[in-house]
Amino acid sequence: MRCLHRPLVTLLAFLATAGARADAGASAAPARGSLVQPVPTRVLSLSPTEFVSIVQASSQGAQLMQLAGTPKCGIDIYKLQYFTVEVPASQPRPRAR
Repeated sequence: MRCLHRPLVTLLAFLATAGARADAGASAAPARGSLVQPVPTRVLSLSPTEFVSIVQASSQGAQLMQLAGTPKCGIDIYKLQYFTVEVPASQPRPRAR
């Protein structure tokens, strides 16, 4: 939800990039868990009205909306790319979530 998660995502991105910068001087290989891109990429942004129309397109979604009520904020979806260790070679490589 845009209202609550944007400050949290911004804080996490800042902390991750700060850690990545600190690790960058220590070794040539990127640190496991460090971000590939310093700022996460927003891939989708939905207003409350758009979200309701998508969810209510199915019967299960309509039932969910009856239980949950009308959303008060929109939703932003971000793509995070980070480095992880490849098991066979033990080399850092990018992953996306």
